[in-house]
Amino acid sequence: MRSSLIREFGRVGMTERAAREAGRRVKTARFDMRRNGKAVEIGETAGFIKVMVDAETDRLLGAAVLAHEGVELVHIYIDLKCGSVLSGDPRRRPHPSDVGGSPPERRVGTRLRSAEVDHA
Repeated sequence: MRSSLIREFGRVGMTERAAREAGRRVKTARFDMRRNGKAVEIGETAGFIKVMVDAETDRLLGAAVLAHEGVELVHIYIDLKCGSVLSGDPRRRPHPSDVGGSPPERRVGTRLRSAEVDHA
């Protein structure tokens, strides 16, 4: 099993300390990379991902990734942070194909109508 000595650190948004100092109630979650299948497979199990959300609004406040390719992995959280995604109900999260910001019903309907026209 190999393990690099260098871990990449990626961060977006507030730190837990900054959020608490700003008076926010914070929920945190931490995921150790040794529990990640790909990390185990490539022998890069050192590190973790930590996510902080506002306990009242469920909005993502920040995330930190210290892991092999952590600078790349943090982009998931950058996208979530920029989209003001809620951590709770998955139906309230934006779909990756939602570029225009239209409601899901219209987006799906538009996609279906386009498909019908293309196949006619």
